[in-house]
Amino acid sequence: MTDRVQAKKDLEFCSAELSKYQDLCRTGLRHSELIAIDNVMIRLKEQIKNLREALYGDAKRQRVSYIFDNVLNKIIKMLNYRKCYN
Repeated sequence: MTDRVQAKKDLEFCSAELSKYQDLCRTGLRHSELIAIDNVMIRLKEQIKNLREALYGDAKRQRVSYIFDNVLNKIIKMLNYRKCYN
């Protein structure tokens, strides 16, 4: 199995585990138990972030590029629309 396939499986597993912890009912838990759950969630979030960066590159750069492309496409469409009707 390639590293990329394993990383995707690890990402799916970590995401599912984080979802389980986020859905837990915290009423009636002791402070130490709450801290332990929070620490596990922090660790899972860090693992997810690292896996996403390893799989997909720098997420912030991709997000900014995606937003820029969308805005640019909307501007182009708007200019083309104005050309057609002016």
